[in-house]
Amino acid sequence: MPQVTKGGKYVFGKVIIDQDGTVVIPPEAMQEYRYYDGDNVILMSGSRTSGGFVLTVKSLIEKSEIASIFEASPGLMNFSLPVTQIVKNAGRSFCWTVIQPGGNIVLPLKTLSAYGIKPGDCLLAIRGSNYGITLIARGPLWARIIKHEELPFFGN
Repeated sequence: MPQVTKGGKYVFGKVIIDQDGTVVIPPEAMQEYRYYDGDNVILMSGSRTSGGFVLTVKSLIEKSEIASIFEASPGLMNFSLPVTQIVKNAGRSFCWTVIQPGGNIVLPLKTLSAYGIKPGDCLLAIRGSNYGITLIARGPLWARIIKHEELPFFGN
């Protein structure tokens, strides 16, 4: 996993969103964050600057300062909301989905749009905060890192 600048973020690679909404989770990220096929995962919108989303699990949110999202959206906490249905809380968008065999998630166009992304977009998969892998879609960090040709591609 490259670190593209000294002291900078670790980057798993570039993720191209397939036309059917498939987003591949880089295998190194699957291993590092202990994600497994069949796991329920939560998507949390990224920052206004970077866009995209953070892919995390319930146990990491429950132990964090944003645990109150579960109080406001119990259907997110117990996964009773329909898969990929967006709920908003504190200015962020959340939904849940399931990791498919082979380490990917599939998001419908409406869900992708809620995160400001679409099929064909190139996201950067980076080691995120305490919550999980971050897939960023734009911004200064994205602009600096996207130019690195040595980064592996995941997706179509």
